[in-house]
Amino acid sequence: MSGALPTVLLLTQPGLGARTLEDLLDLGFARRCALTVAVPPAGAGLVARLRGRLRGLLSARDRHRHWPLLHPALAFARLRRLAQRHRVALATVADDADVAALVARLQPALVLTVTSRILYSQGTLDGCPGLWLNLHPGLLPRYAGAVPGPYMFLDGEAGFTLHRMRPAIDGGEIVAAERVDAARAADLGALLFDLLAPAMARALDRLFDDWRAGRLVFAPQDAPLSHCSQARLERDRHLAWQLPAATLLRWVAALRPLVLPAVRLDDGRSLPVRRVARLGRRTADALPGQVCASRGRRLDVAVADDTLRIWLAAPAGLPVGSLLPRVDFRGGLQCA
Repeated sequence: MSGALPTVLLLTQPGLGARTLEDLLDLGFARRCALTVAVPPAGAGLVARLRGRLRGLLSARDRHRHWPLLHPALAFARLRRLAQRHRVALATVADDADVAALVARLQPALVLTVTSRILYSQGTLDGCPGLWLNLHPGLLPRYAGAVPGPYMFLDGEAGFTLHRMRPAIDGGEIVAAERVDAARAADLGALLFDLLAPAMARALDRLFDDWRAGRLVFAPQDAPLSHCSQARLERDRHLAWQLPAATLLRWVAALRPLVLPAVRLDDGRSLPVRRVARLGRRTADALPGQVCASRGRRLDVAVADDTLRIWLAAPAGLPVGSLLPRVDFRGGLQCA
């Protein structure tokens, strides 16, 4: 009976992709196809998992309830248990060459990529005998690239796009797109793992039926893509004091649990921020970025319309009255 089922290869990674896979398997997807799941190598064993748990007790970012889904060693162990429970074949792929070899061996009728970070060559795509689709966790064309989630959350937007896989990042013809209610999420972790992942799993389940029935319809992407890249996020995580307090607090929530926000110092150092709170008062004549109080790892910094209390990962040694450098923040709808 299993020989009559279509062969499906699903490429994913720890994080949102693995969480989506959990929901998809809970829908009974593995009973409807001969499924192989391919993930990056774990590269870690028991010691690394224990180290990850210890870091989870010490780091403000790691204490986020979704952090174990992002830690490679912890997430891989979770994936292995998931594959065993649903009797799904689990393979490891480190690069494009590994994927090409796996495709050549399996000859899948359908390949699904769910937040995999591997860039696939045209030769690898051409070697697939069936259809190859990518599930992108962002609304195209505005939120393309590797990390659209923080920018969508900042803008109060959320959704995903299913499109044909092409060598150009997120550039294939669209087969489906769906919005979710971003207002229901308190931070990015809740948006990705509690709202977006279940919705993406249900969409994949429906797509499978439409694919088998020959009902898929593709539409070209006519508008240029705006890329929310990892490099842009690394720049944008530095707090921009010229913004209103409400925008900055929402941006901090948009970063958790992917990355910690940071403060840029005049000497070029970047200090991670553990916590941010709004004081509800504006120091008279203080410029945005001016330090109004400094005590150990805690800073009170003026912003456009308020004062924020910042808890740093390490003491900054900044005197009261010093001015933090301006950061050119171009997040949200301006990501490019």
